[in-house]
Amino acid sequence: MSPTIYLIKTHKINLSNLFLLLLLENLKDFSFNACEYTLQNKFIVLEKLGNFAQSVIPDPKNNLRFANWKDYLDLLNQQVSIAQAQNKKIIFGSHHDDQIDFLKNHYKDEITTIGINYTDNLYFKLLQNVAEFHLFQLKNQQIAINNYDRHLLNTKSDLELVEYYSIEFDKLNLIPITYQSQFDYNISIDDFYNFDSIKKHFGNLNISTVDNSYYLWKKWNNVQFA
Repeated sequence: MSPTIYLIKTHKINLSNLFLLLLLENLKDFSFNACEYTLQNKFIVLEKLGNFAQSVIPDPKNNLRFANWKDYLDLLNQQVSIAQAQNKKIIFGSHHDDQIDFLKNHYKDEITTIGINYTDNLYFKLLQNVAEFHLFQLKNQQIAINNYDRHLLNTKSDLELVEYYSIEFDKLNLIPITYQSQFDYNISIDDFYNFDSIKKHFGNLNISTVDNSYYLWKKWNNVQFA
């Protein structure tokens, strides 16, 4: 039986959103009021908050990925019923393993949970991606900027800023050095750099790969090392 919900483990690492971006593209005609993402520079950026997210968490201050689903389960159940009646798929992410486990225990076979994993050999590469995206958000006023950040932006080069924020985020333990999940299906970030591997993962999930998902991946991949 095909699930109604695809729930992806998300991280504070922008490039880890690639599989979510491609999943939404491959299921575009079947997704239920999903959020819309675009590629800006080398980053995957939320373009539009979907009606699903706004319906289950009415307060815009509460990010869907940080939600405590015990507080919103009734609203989520309502959206699941509507999606099932329309034969649509609900697609979203969560930063919290315990929330993924909670929803899996509640929805059973109606949900497929997907882990995005990495080993310690990727840690500093991913930390750099976090720092680069932080700098991108500061420059584009997508997050609040304090006086010290403004001073750094005015006095340091981009390379120096990425190095500075990488060191600071490392001190804060902002992301785990390694992450290995045991969800319904698990994907290594290493596979993100090979489209054949990504296509195989979608095949394992019984999801067809549309042509545009390849072009999105190619566009993303071409700028990762630019």
